[in-house]
Amino acid sequence: MMPNMSRRGLLRVLGLSLLAMISGTERLLRAATKPPAEVPLAQRLEEVLKGRRPQAGGLKLDIPTVAEDGSVVPTTLHFGELMQSTGHLQKVSLIVDNNPDPLILTIPTPSPHLGGSLFTRIRMRKSSRVALYAETKDGKLYVAEKNVQVTAGGCS
Repeated sequence: MMPNMSRRGLLRVLGLSLLAMISGTERLLRAATKPPAEVPLAQRLEEVLKGRRPQAGGLKLDIPTVAEDGSVVPTTLHFGELMQSTGHLQKVSLIVDNNPDPLILTIPTPSPHLGGSLFTRIRMRKSSRVALYAETKDGKLYVAEKNVQVTAGGCS
């Protein structure tokens, strides 16, 4: 085995090569390395906003102002205050404006067991606005946003 390739990587390459030889096409190999299709920001914003104007308050977005590595940007979403004041959230969404697919996270009806916050690591292609949206059961929309500078992009 090659010293710089993991076993999983080697098996993936061998499996795809075998499939390409069997089918007589290299289309499968190209598909394995093809980047995901880009989705327009306006389309994703319309899916979340649905013509409504979000209001500030009740949400907090903890994300570094400068991310040195866009492939692993630590992000904490805080929606507990809004959960307590409104009683129930319908949906929580996270949008990164300059990503190939801006909508990177959607939680339908967040569970109270989350404790009102969620930690994750996100990928960012380049410097961008990051926005956390929360929709309440009565249809109101809230937002928290922050601009993040990325020094090395993490999306292909």
